[in-house]
Amino acid sequence: MVSRFFLAYSCAAARDSHPLPIPSFRGRVRANQRIEKEQSSEAVLYADDPQGVNNPVWKHLNSGPRFGRHALSGLRSAFLENLGWGEILIVVLMGVAGAGKTTIGQLLAQQLAWEFADGDNFHPTANIEKMKSGKPLDDADRIPWIEAIHSAMTGWAFQKHDVVLACSALKRSYRLILNGPEVHFVYLRGDLELIAQRLRARHGHYATEQLLASQYAALEEPEDAIVVDVLQTPQQIVSEIRRKLHLQ
Repeated sequence: MVSRFFLAYSCAAARDSHPLPIPSFRGRVRANQRIEKEQSSEAVLYADDPQGVNNPVWKHLNSGPRFGRHALSGLRSAFLENLGWGEILIVVLMGVAGAGKTTIGQLLAQQLAWEFADGDNFHPTANIEKMKSGKPLDDADRIPWIEAIHSAMTGWAFQKHDVVLACSALKRSYRLILNGPEVHFVYLRGDLELIAQRLRARHGHYATEQLLASQYAALEEPEDAIVVDVLQTPQQIVSEIRRKLHLQ
């Protein structure tokens, strides 16, 4: 089972020019253990969640041999263990449009001398056009977006790149797909009225108040992320993030 997923992913990774180390036998065993643990925990997590495993994004990314998400997550963990993944960190700044993900992310990356990536840049053109027209994305729209971000994060981890990623990651199912031993989520939290005021003052971005309302409706606040209030200044927010992640 592991070898089938490993071969499938090795081919895809070679296509994307991501060099892959060969995991040890112990690493493969631990990958299997992680897969079993995740499957068990997710079954509990989604027991009372009608969107859970029936979520189209979740079902798509778990289907077939192409990119089995559990196998990818487990193998990524095994590879990172062999690489010494404790030295690698991907900080995901999550939250609704207008929360300041890009501003805070760029400032944090600049202070740490890390790479910055904006999740908006991973959207296909069709998604951008849909949002510009004021129409919210549905789960089916987000499938290629989540796939692209997951692929990029895997590449960063293998190449030992510390990265600050701005990504809405509104739903638990999306965060589970993107999560890994090297990932830390930081939730930029603000109320609807405050964020709407910011959007009204912002020009040149596709996010609208109508789109914002749909994002709050879709938002599933994380229980295991660092939470930072966006009422503070960008510098204060970055300082709090660095303090909580011990990145002084």
